[in-house]
Amino acid sequence: MIGGPGDIAYGNAQKDYERIADNIPVVMLNSKDGHSGTYYEKYGGNYAKAVVKWLDWQLKGQVGQSALFLDDEFLKMKFPEWQGVRKNF
Repeated sequence: MIGGPGDIAYGNAQKDYERIADNIPVVMLNSKDGHSGTYYEKYGGNYAKAVVKWLDWQLKGQVGQSALFLDDEFLKMKFPEWQGVRKNF
């Protein structure tokens, strides 16, 4: 997760995504919330919601939670200002 072009880590995160090998699945979500994302909001805001979905999918096997990361239309519906890219899925 990146906080948009104003995020101090934005450039490095873009490079890291490109460097990930072609046999490793990866998702990169980008918002305009800055480096701290929305974690300062009550209950961690949208960043925390997305992280919980990721963990439910990856650690608990709740495949239904994968839509946020694998379905562009679902991402736009839930978080309209975010952009997402993925590879190797």
